[in-house]
Amino acid sequence: MSRQPVRVLVFTFALLMVSFVGEAPAFVEAPQSGEFEIRMPIHDYTVYEYQTSATFEAGRQVAAMATTELGGRWNVVGWNPITETPHNLLGSGIETGVVLSSDEIAEATARDFISAHSELLGADVSDLTLWDIRRGVGKVAVHFNQTYHGLEVWESRVKLLFTDYGRLFAMGSDFHRDIDVNPRPFLSAAQATDIAKNDLPFNISTDRIDGEVELLVLPVPYSADDVGFHLVWRVRVRTEDPLGIWVSHVDAHTGEIVWRYNDIHFLEYYGDATSEVQFGTYCNGVGLEPCRYLRVSVDGLGTVTTDVNGLWNAGEGGTGTRDVSADLYGPYVDLNNQGGAEALFNGTATAGEAFTVAFDDGNAQHDERDVFAAVNDVHDFFEIFDPGYGYSNTRITANVSLNSTCNAYWDGTINFFREGGGCANTGEIQGIVHHEFGHGVQDDLLGTQGSQGLGEGNGDFLANLITQESWGGRGFFLGTCTTGPRNSDNDLRYPEDVVGQEIHYAGQVIAGVHWDLMVLLQNLYGDETGMNLSGSLWHYCRKLYTPTNQPDQVVAIFLADDDDGNLDNGTPHYDLICEAGTNHGFEDYCPEIIAGVVVSHIAPDSRDTNGDQVLTATIVSTESDIDDGLARVTYSVNGGSFVDIPMTNTGGDEFSATITGVEVPAEVDYYVYGEDLLGNSATHPGGAPAELNNFDYANAYDPIELSGDWSVNDEGTDDATTGTWEWGDPEGTTYGSAVVQPEDDHTLAGVNCWVTGLLAGSGAGTYDIDGGSTSLYSPMYNLSGATEARVKYFRYYTNDRGNNPGSDTWTVQVRNDGGAWSNIESNDDNQNMWQNVRYDLSAQYGAGIGNVELKFIAGDTGSNSLVEALVDDVRILANLGAVDVEIDASLPGVPAKLYLADAMPNPFNPRTTIKYGLTDRSSVRLQIFDVSGRLVTSLVNTRQAPGHYAVAWDGTDSSGRAVSSGVYYSRLTTETMQIVRKLSILK
Repeated sequence: MSRQPVRVLVFTFALLMVSFVGEAPAFVEAPQSGEFEIRMPIHDYTVYEYQTSATFEAGRQVAAMATTELGGRWNVVGWNPITETPHNLLGSGIETGVVLSSDEIAEATARDFISAHSELLGADVSDLTLWDIRRGVGKVAVHFNQTYHGLEVWESRVKLLFTDYGRLFAMGSDFHRDIDVNPRPFLSAAQATDIAKNDLPFNISTDRIDGEVELLVLPVPYSADDVGFHLVWRVRVRTEDPLGIWVSHVDAHTGEIVWRYNDIHFLEYYGDATSEVQFGTYCNGVGLEPCRYLRVSVDGLGTVTTDVNGLWNAGEGGTGTRDVSADLYGPYVDLNNQGGAEALFNGTATAGEAFTVAFDDGNAQHDERDVFAAVNDVHDFFEIFDPGYGYSNTRITANVSLNSTCNAYWDGTINFFREGGGCANTGEIQGIVHHEFGHGVQDDLLGTQGSQGLGEGNGDFLANLITQESWGGRGFFLGTCTTGPRNSDNDLRYPEDVVGQEIHYAGQVIAGVHWDLMVLLQNLYGDETGMNLSGSLWHYCRKLYTPTNQPDQVVAIFLADDDDGNLDNGTPHYDLICEAGTNHGFEDYCPEIIAGVVVSHIAPDSRDTNGDQVLTATIVSTESDIDDGLARVTYSVNGGSFVDIPMTNTGGDEFSATITGVEVPAEVDYYVYGEDLLGNSATHPGGAPAELNNFDYANAYDPIELSGDWSVNDEGTDDATTGTWEWGDPEGTTYGSAVVQPEDDHTLAGVNCWVTGLLAGSGAGTYDIDGGSTSLYSPMYNLSGATEARVKYFRYYTNDRGNNPGSDTWTVQVRNDGGAWSNIESNDDNQNMWQNVRYDLSAQYGAGIGNVELKFIAGDTGSNSLVEALVDDVRILANLGAVDVEIDASLPGVPAKLYLADAMPNPFNPRTTIKYGLTDRSSVRLQIFDVSGRLVTSLVNTRQAPGHYAVAWDGTDSSGRAVSSGVYYSRLTTETMQIVRKLSILK
């Protein structure tokens, strides 16, 4: 479908319950609309009102098919009984293996999936045309329109929602499989146009046809499970009296007008009035603020536009004076006064002296100034979470002082009426301006105002967000400055206050959900962050999933909030969204998105000792009791065969299992399985066994709870001005709804890590890297004698927010024995989560691994992006081969007990010998610590037979550097005991 600046009110026939909109989405219905509109047989309902035992069973069967074909767990939320397809199919996700780096790749991936799973979605990929691809908050939504013999089938869609990295976790289909209509019209477009005009009070001198006449297939639902199809000409007839854009659907075979509605969106009467205006409404009084994005003309130098602070610069022009003029026109709004002279400023500027362009009562009306400022407010607000969003970055025409009273409307332009009839000038209430602009946003995102007052509610909430007050249009009625037409802070509920209600009243319900969610987020994060996050969720739930009714929009909030492509484990703000939805009657759409078994588990931290590892999990079912005998852990060591061990119910929903017999070094991969008495099952992670949990038995494990021997800018090449590497507890920041710096480190039992910036501030931009790069250096790891070794670390990297997303590179390097650096990774892939990175040092250095050091480099090299990086939980796993430990020939046989002898000589310089004895075969670690408890070096880390041993220490640390004089401690650790002895170095 071609996208025109003004589009008809779109509804989703496949959603049945859509309000097939006779009402013009606004605060009140235009009085003439009801007389001329021709409504659909089914009105103001959604698929959610038509759920029966048959639809639930149909949805259950498709969910089971999805689980079989895709793995994981899937559930149908809203079965479409007309198309007999899953309106929403949500689940734990499936990896496509494709990074959706371009729209072409995204479309091809979506088409491949639909083709491979046509029965799942009930759609034929050959009859789908791309409608749009939406990106945001780490996700990609691909939307298709159905066609029939090359003609668009009105609002019959298939949609798929992926993460940026290609994990598909939500989809839906409203695809009609049984269309039977002659695709050839009997009437011409001209004949259909005449029929549409002649059925209205069309005045040839004032009225006209808007846009092109389009031929399409129109599904008309007659009941909950019955639909007919019409080949129609869609004709847009604009009339002055009555005021309307009458979108008429003329049957191309019979000439019958099947459906007609008014596409002008008026504002309901509501508000207060005085004579002056400030932010939000004239009731607040007058304030002085910068005039942003204003066209300023300087004689002989041309035209410039003021910036966000109202500043302008026309360049050099010699000395003397020049005439300056300005009107209320800019990149985002063209202001026109329909009731008098246009606002205009004229003055004279002197070179080298600051000159003020000022609009006030002497050269502009209140409504002109207020509408101009309000539209620019909307632009700046969207830039917070969707920079460059097309609609708010396109100039809109705004008309003020229209010769009528008590209303305002959107028809692709925004229009505001003069004061009169007991009503205020609607252009002097900025909340009304925001609301009318909101109709344009709704139309741009969805191509429709939707049913159930959705366009009205979303227009209201845009005003709520910017004004931060719940009343819409406060001051609409003169002398009433305490209330407005509608209040988003309400107790209205779905469906009783929505279905069958006037659309402006009904819209308060969805606005109430978003208002309550905003308040909850502000209580959690503070006013500004909470406002921006709620605005982002509100925007992206519509942009990505295009809901056209209120239940769909509530479901879409969860989808926008999800951060890992797996709805099994909820979303970051799941409880808050549920609370807001439940407040307004949507409790059935959020408590359990996926029914059945749920396994909750947190993988343990890695370790640097041998011994048993206990794994615990919570396993519950929403449908039955858990079968205790089937709960298990399935694990593999170092890539070997998988082993099942049973889990024991330790009380309530808690289960545990113990992995035994694993020794350093080892990588353990595993998943948890649970099943209920009805045969429902689940795993953790949800994609197991393709996706697994992991922890390590490492020779060296650094959870970075202490800064240790780590260092910054060792080579003196760093040039970042802010956001340099620091050690400590990270501070959580967001950009829109996306996390930039996480609130927590990776270590389960920890607090600290290395992070690029811990400066105090209020937003992501005060913490991130700017002006260059910053480098972090690890301690030296002594891997001399290792026959194989690998390094592992967790890192968090963000570079996809801000002005230039994806333009900066994350690099990790390694070197041995002070040699040249080699890359472990170097990429601009954004991953807003902790990622486990593994690198084989043996492949890089062979048997001569030696002393190994790591370098982590992050930067923002002039692109002004938001860039953050964190490093945590570094592990070294190595097979150390033969340890340079001698058998103590002076003491043959097996000792009577385990011992660690005093070093000889002691004190010493430069060398001493440490002897110890083992009574049984055991894993052994002999380490040297300084008086502060810091590890100096590890002399032995291997498994040994019983006997007497001797090992020499030459007074150097793990990097080969001589340590200073002082007291040190040797510590022998076996599987059964730990012994410590003191020794001293004198130089």
